[in-house]
Amino acid sequence: MALAVTLYNVFIASPSDVTWARAQIRQIVHAWNEIHAKHRKAVLLPVGWESSSAPNMGKPAQELINEKLLIEADLLVGVFWTKLGTPTVEYDSGTVEEIEKHIQAGKPTLLYFSDEPVALSSVNRDEYDRLVKFKDACRTRGQYHTFDTPAQFSDDFSRHLAMHLNDLTGQGLVASESIPATPSIPQLSSEAKTLLNEAAKDAQGTVLVVRHMAVSVRATPPCGSNFNPFKPLVHALALKCRWIKNISMPFNHRVMLWMIGVGHRL
Repeated sequence: MALAVTLYNVFIASPSDVTWARAQIRQIVHAWNEIHAKHRKAVLLPVGWESSSAPNMGKPAQELINEKLLIEADLLVGVFWTKLGTPTVEYDSGTVEEIEKHIQAGKPTLLYFSDEPVALSSVNRDEYDRLVKFKDACRTRGQYHTFDTPAQFSDDFSRHLAMHLNDLTGQGLVASESIPATPSIPQLSSEAKTLLNEAAKDAQGTVLVVRHMAVSVRATPPCGSNFNPFKPLVHALALKCRWIKNISMPFNHRVMLWMIGVGHRL
């Protein structure tokens, strides 16, 4: 089944002494795709000069890399150990040029410096001094990360990549439209409040409401003019429910008992 996805280019920048890191970055990027591509509708493409460029003439090699690969990068990962790289026309190395141009473009730039021990006899001192100078300059320009072993780099970069991809794919922020609005609570009328209060007082939480009850009784008071024929009914209702008093509502909704001679209202 075809799936529309967004492609993000992950540019790998490094000198030649960390080829293992370049391979690990590719593996981690592919692992991210396997886990997240379908859900995020995003695919990461690892990009590097050794696999993503073709021979060409007419311009310096670094300029060709910048025009064909770097310009399309969405995220750059730079890794250093003992070397800074070969100087270019404008920068201290091709790797530094890639990093600087990517930063100038305002795109995410992840820099890593290895503290893994190395035999001094295998290190070019001038090359290393240039690297230290570049690292010191980065201290005041942002945040970089150091690691001691390739295993630590793998774990750390996997976590950092996930953090940046949350921002790039919009998963770090919850869209306001995805948050359901708090439902408005209707205002209760005074009658409804009275009903709720009375219901709360009853052990069963029930209230007996009699609507549109009209009674016409023609009877001769056997006990004088003070006899109320509805008094027994009133007492019977009182035994089954609590009185709801002082309810004011439209006549056709009025809850009442018309009691001949008394006129009590629920």
